[in-house]
Amino acid sequence: MIVTTINGLVYYDGTRRRIAGLRPGERLVLRREPTNPYDERAIEVWTRQGYKLGYLPRRINAVPAALADQQWELSAEVAGVDVERWPYDCISIMVWGQPV
Repeated sequence: MIVTTINGLVYYDGTRRRIAGLRPGERLVLRREPTNPYDERAIEVWTRQGYKLGYLPRRINAVPAALADQQWELSAEVAGVDVERWPYDCISIMVWGQPV
């Protein structure tokens, strides 16, 4: 398991209001994006309601990307929210994988 934050909140649906509505334990959806022009190991972070929040940070995405590429199921949930830290490091999430 990895505990990390989400990058790019200001560029997607990660508005302060949406962030404030997230709760610890809330499940998130991770989607591998190998065609991302800026990072071939990119992994998107979405809410279950379909809002894209951003990406796993590049500094930690090598292992989750490798697992996803080997058909592992990636899972994530909100560990904590601190709206006062907007827009950087205001959401901490737990990420893990399991073989399918």
